[in-house]
Amino acid sequence: MIEQGDGNLGASEGLYWKYESFIKKQESRLGSCTSVAGEILAIRKDLYVAPPDNIINDDFFIAMQIIRKDYRLVYAPEARSIERVSLTARDEVIRRTRINAGRYQAISMAGRVLPLNNPVLVWQIISHKFMRPLVPFFMIGAGITNLIAVIFPPETDSALYLGSPFSLILLVLQVIFYSVAFIGAGAKYEERQNRLARFLYIPTFLINSNFAALRGYVQFMRGQQSHLWERIQRR
Repeated sequence: MIEQGDGNLGASEGLYWKYESFIKKQESRLGSCTSVAGEILAIRKDLYVAPPDNIINDDFFIAMQIIRKDYRLVYAPEARSIERVSLTARDEVIRRTRINAGRYQAISMAGRVLPLNNPVLVWQIISHKFMRPLVPFFMIGAGITNLIAVIFPPETDSALYLGSPFSLILLVLQVIFYSVAFIGAGAKYEERQNRLARFLYIPTFLINSNFAALRGYVQFMRGQQSHLWERIQRR
């Protein structure tokens, strides 16, 4: 969990971890978690498989090898790990860029990490871990498709085909979302402690997170992402 009092960046990061914790609780109920937090992970010694030297997200690789042996990963909500958020939003983007590069690497190694004998777990891993770094591509595709539908409206008025007025309404909502994210990116909103600043900063946090996913993709495709951690300053 994230230490309280670290501005709106910390509040947004804390909200993200609450969401992650909820997902892990439900995954445990279904059978097994599909991810672990490397700083607070306990496993049986005989189940440990050392990751290859080139693995970026080594905690994910270790977790997948346990699952592939038909053992479970269980979320323990009473376990606590408290850390401070990154010093700045830019530092947070750098940190998440490495994590997302590791996710693309994991996707490219799907045959070595997925428990192919367990379709339910495969679905969980793909939906929870593999689809997440692809979100920015969906966002870009949604924006382009929506813009095309407004400029060249389809003959039908169906919402399914982005007919009028649905295409215009959705485009306006996207513009509002990105505008709020742009406003929230101001330094004063990162630190100010009130409801308005926190509301404005959440879209900023989401945009920065998905920007980091794009950067992670570029880093991975170019082979520029080292498996070594680049230490980021914490508050």
